[in-house]
Amino acid sequence: MARPGSERADRRQENYDQAVSSCEGFLLPPQVKSVYRRSKHDMPSMKRVYEAMLKKEKEGKDKKPAGLNAVAAFLYEGIRILGEQLEIRALVRQFKQHELASTKDDIDTSRERLEREIEEWRFDQRAQMPAAQVGLEDAAGTLVEDVKLWLPSHFTEEQRNERQLEEFVVQEEELWVGFAYDCLETVKQWVQTAQTLRDRRRKQDGGSYKKTLSAKRVIDCDRRRDLHIAKYNLARETLWALKRDDAENDFKVLDVEQTRLKSRDMKRQLGDSSIVDGTVWGQGAVASGARRLIAGETAATVSQGAAGPSASVPPSTAQTVMDRRQTPAARERTANITERKPKKAHEEGWIWHAKPAQMTDQQLAEWELEGDSIQWFRAEAEMQRWREEVERILAEYRTTLRSFSKYAAIWTELAKEQDASRPGHIAYAKRMAAVHAERHRQGMVALPRHRTLGETYGPIVEDSFDLVSFVEERRQKQNAAIESILALAKAQLDATGSEEAAADAAAAPIQDMESEEEDEFEEDDYEYLADNEQSMDEDGEVVAGGGRLPAKRAKAPLPKKAATEAAPVANVVPASCANTVTPACLQAFYNIPTTPATTSTRLGVSGFILQWANQLDLQQFLRTLRTDISPSTTFTLQTLDGGVNTQTRSQAGVEANLDIQYTIGVATNVPVTFISVGENGSDGLDGFLDIITTLINEPASQRPSVLTTSYGFDESDLTRPVANNLCNAYMQLGALGTSLIFSSGDGGVSGSQSQSCTNFIPTLPSDCPFVTSVGSTGGITEVGSSFSSGGFSNYFGIPSYQSADVASYLAAIGSTNSGRFNRTGRAFPDVAAQGESFEIAWSAQFGLVDGTSASAPTFASIIALINDQLVAAGKPVLGFLNPFLYSSTGRAAFNDITSGTNPGCNTNGFSARAGWDPVTGLGTPDFVKLKAAVGL
Repeated sequence: MARPGSERADRRQENYDQAVSSCEGFLLPPQVKSVYRRSKHDMPSMKRVYEAMLKKEKEGKDKKPAGLNAVAAFLYEGIRILGEQLEIRALVRQFKQHELASTKDDIDTSRERLEREIEEWRFDQRAQMPAAQVGLEDAAGTLVEDVKLWLPSHFTEEQRNERQLEEFVVQEEELWVGFAYDCLETVKQWVQTAQTLRDRRRKQDGGSYKKTLSAKRVIDCDRRRDLHIAKYNLARETLWALKRDDAENDFKVLDVEQTRLKSRDMKRQLGDSSIVDGTVWGQGAVASGARRLIAGETAATVSQGAAGPSASVPPSTAQTVMDRRQTPAARERTANITERKPKKAHEEGWIWHAKPAQMTDQQLAEWELEGDSIQWFRAEAEMQRWREEVERILAEYRTTLRSFSKYAAIWTELAKEQDASRPGHIAYAKRMAAVHAERHRQGMVALPRHRTLGETYGPIVEDSFDLVSFVEERRQKQNAAIESILALAKAQLDATGSEEAAADAAAAPIQDMESEEEDEFEEDDYEYLADNEQSMDEDGEVVAGGGRLPAKRAKAPLPKKAATEAAPVANVVPASCANTVTPACLQAFYNIPTTPATTSTRLGVSGFILQWANQLDLQQFLRTLRTDISPSTTFTLQTLDGGVNTQTRSQAGVEANLDIQYTIGVATNVPVTFISVGENGSDGLDGFLDIITTLINEPASQRPSVLTTSYGFDESDLTRPVANNLCNAYMQLGALGTSLIFSSGDGGVSGSQSQSCTNFIPTLPSDCPFVTSVGSTGGITEVGSSFSSGGFSNYFGIPSYQSADVASYLAAIGSTNSGRFNRTGRAFPDVAAQGESFEIAWSAQFGLVDGTSASAPTFASIIALINDQLVAAGKPVLGFLNPFLYSSTGRAAFNDITSGTNPGCNTNGFSARAGWDPVTGLGTPDFVKLKAAVGL
């Protein structure tokens, strides 16, 4: 649930957050992390961070005069690591043969080029301040965002076809990597500016910052070590995406200290080329000869006269080995160089001799760097192995797509050749042509999207294996069936000379194929296009359209040709809905029909804080997740208080897109209106009162029968009189026939997700007695979501319709959390619905969203469909829902949720129980039971 009060910040802050989001999770210095936190939470823009640092330095409050450099380093680290990440993933995506023997050379070349570019500016003391200083604010707001958005807007959908696919893949990789390095050059200027200013301060301080050449080399080695660690972790991320199990078992994320310890152990492997080929560490070939070297703490121990190491210590081909330790007297870093002499073996091991030699800081740093690099070599070698595997799978994938196109053409020709007196044969051939054409389109749409970002390689590897196996099996069966039917018909034609006899001979096999294919449609876990009229024109030609790769997910119910609704049956929720919730999942969870609405009753969606919904994202969502709905289906727009709904795709609101996609995508054919409320209101409530006043004054024919809102406040943000005025307005609108649906909030009992609270924090307008508050659940066996806000109001008393339920719950929990909430307040939420892992389209990409913001439009869509059927039956709409919901008739239409808690304020919050509870209310709805409850 979005909070207007906290999000009314400068629009540039949102751009900045998007720009720096790529830096999260990477290895950044603590100073840079601090800058990030300050900029994200305390400052509305990067410029203000920059100005605040300058001010602190001038006032002498910043004891570490490195503010400017920290800002520049922060930007640099984010862009640099993004660039390296893109380059690594581009290497994996290359479709060329690559011999592992040349892996090390390619790695060295790539690494050296990156390091040269970094050294050109970071350690060049002759850097001059550029004539035109590039503003940090502009860069932070646009740079990385442009990188992310460049390709989706660069290629049009029409260009993505099979003939041009290979060309686009190459262009795509070149643009991503090239653009990342353009960003690097721009950031270089900012760092030079910061470096020059820092040098000036050093001179003013009398040269106290001057470093010796040796110290600079040590710093350089430390920086290189950090670079290798970052590269290693990026390589591991890519491996994880390619094959989760292998990456998890073979690699560990190492911090600086862990890497130092690892390099000590790996020192014995230096010189072993098998490491570069991906051989397990410690299993390299052993050079023949009398000299073998073993390093580590063991060497230091045996040099004092103890027994030598056991034979289980892996040998090495290294010529010298150094081990760092502390000399107790001088506290100096030393190295023990140990070697096995060609003397006879001792019973308990070898005879060891140690000769301590002092190691300089520079030698130590270079030694550690050398050990770190081995991990990177190993990871890169494994990446190349997986690159070849991905190449093979994608080649089979493209072959499969071509087969889809081929068989679509075959079935189209068969449809044309059938006798008009055999309509069943023609219909089946058309259907099969449409099925194969749809599969081909789905794959072609999905392929460029899968190749855009590295993180999608995991799903495409898994799905491609399934797809290739699936298609190969059916292709063989279809080939055999087609050849058999044609041979049978030809033999009959040759024998009798009668085309009618040949058609009759082929009729039975065709009927068998049709029955078998229909069985596969029902049994398979893939979704397909079943309504052949949607993909064939009047002449039987295949019509182009959109779709998606048939990844394993819930099947959308097939469209019915009959106008009447089939008898309701309980749906089985697909297993995929445990990880990703789609409209098809919600239909299965709550028995929601796909039968289109038939009346003009409207569903309203509130939009606040300058968020708006994008129509192109909606089209993409419908093409992918509601293929039975026309992708041209859209919403009407209503604005007030300066509200807008620009269609710049990258600026669409996630909240607004979620609400629109899961009302249009669930309430089939219900007219939806997006009401965009601007920031020019006079109510002092961010337009919350203005939108209600506007709807009250509208004609009844234009007023929505349901209004869903996924925004709100902490109750304490408003004074009691203001809250009462707002709640009274909701009462008036509900009395006019509009059902008001609000998300309960996403902070558990802490309201807006604050853990520092002592008393539980209720949310507004969710705790107003005249609205219906919706909490959240998750999982196939539904459990209350931990973020689902719920509790008791401090402003409004317990309404009569829920008094018995509240009394029962309070008696059950006894003194739990006593004193933290008002036991005489209005209790919320009233009901609940799924709210975890909702798949939405945003900015031309798909992602997952959690929150009661997903639950509210889901429940609102169900009520809108009920209202549509009530109006069609000549009955009034439901209006204010709560008295009906809490009645014995209403509550029987809900699935009681008895598991889950909503922690917050450093407590476990409330717990779900039998009956009403402050986590999931009365439970989740069942559409079929709701219909019966309202008399339909």
